[in-house]
Order: sequence, then C-alpha cells, then structure tokens
Amino acid sequence: MRKAEGAAPPRRRPDGAAPPRPPRILALLLLLASAAVAQDPFADAVVSFTPGAGSGFGAELLPDVVLGPPRGGGAVQQSLDVVSLGNDGVITVRFDLPVICDGRGADFTVFENAFHVNTPSGPVFEEFGIVAVSQDGVDFVELPYDAISHGGLAGRVPVLSDPDNGIDPLQPAESGGDSFDLATVGLAWVAYVRITDPGAAIPDPGNRIPPGDKGGFDLDAVAALHACDPAGAATPTPTL
Repeated sequence: MRKAEGAAPPRRRPDGAAPPRPPRILALLLLLASAAVAQDPFADAVVSFTPGAGSGFGAELLPDVVLGPPRGGGAVQQSLDVVSLGNDGVITVRFDLPVICDGRGADFTVFENAFHVNTPSGPVFEEFGIVAVSQDGVDFVELPYDAISHGGLAGRVPVLSDPDNGIDPLQPAESGGDSFDLATVGLAWVAYVRITDPGAAIPDPGNRIPPGDKGGFDLDAVAALHACDPAGAATPTPTL
C-alpha cells in the first residue's frame, strides 16, 4: 500500500527502537487481556454423568444445558433447560478459576426446576438431590441434610432467575434455587460439586407419579456466590 502524500514517516528513537505506546493504549490492551481470561461464576465443565432410572431428558444437550446461568421457569412453571438425573442418577460439575470459596453466608446455589403447583402459594413439586463438594474431584464430602424434613437437600425452591428477566442469579433471596454454605463442612474452597438423586431412599413427588420411574433431580445450573483463586487463600482448608 502506498503512503499518503505528505504523511510523515514514523519517528524512531536514536537507538532504532519503536517509541513506547501511549499509556491509554497500554491500559486498553491490559483491559482486553484481563477480559479474555475472566471467568463467569457458573460451572465450567461436566466431569461425569451417571444416569439413573427414568433419566434421559436433556442428556443430548450436555454439557451446555447445565453450564452458564440458570433459566428458571418461574414460581409456577418448571424449566425445560435441564438434564434429568433419573432415580439414583449422579452428576459432577467442575469450576475452573475462580472456584467456589467460603464467604459470609451461602457460597453457592444449585438450581433445579421445582415449582409451585397451580398457584404461587400452592405446594412445591420437589425432586431432591444430595449435594457433595470436593477440592480435587476425588474426595467428596456431603453437605448435611435431613432425610425427614428435607432440609439441606437441593431441588426444593423454584428458580426465578433467567437471563431474560434481569433477576440476579447471584442473589439467593431473589433468584430462587437452593443455596449452601461451605462452612458447614469446614472447607475454604471447592472446585467440584456432585449432585446425587437419592431415589427411593428419600421419596419425593416425582417418585410417586405412576409408574414410579419418572422421578429424578433435574439440574439447571450451579452458581458460585463467593469465588476466588485458592492460591491466594492464606490458609486453604484441605478436603475432609
């Protein structure tokens, strides 16, 4: 390409090196570089999926169907942006940097597709999941739960957050879903979350739909409410 007439040649320093970039350009390059490596607060990969009886819905859309933000159906309608684990099914997801860290209050939320039957004040159609966490993907510790009251299980709270409605998935009081605190198991951070459908061991409404094989936890998404790089933690707690 020919230079435009009258254009001054680029000036170089006496030693022949190119002049330094203006500070504004350097700042822009740094901003772009940081954006390129930035990670979102949602699960980044599906490590394993062991389907149980009655599973299959959404399996052909793995892994993307459970990565990224939740796509809730609202208080009285279930989401179809899920994968069904089936009775006794198990799924494990992984967080790349940043991982889930222990902070004040709840540290991560598991989104299923529970919904109120008929009206927002009606009973909730629940399908339970037992939640376990790990730092290395090998040694897992279950978060405490009550098989009778169902406290501590996932799959109990309808999901209200969706990318199209502006409800923040990182605000549990608004987003819906079931939130958990790493302090209950004494971990400073985790990179893996495993969800297991308890099947007949903890019956839920899905187990009672004839012929009894349509139950199964339906995973939509998992979000880190507190996130960090564990290398920066002063005293990271080892996996129990």
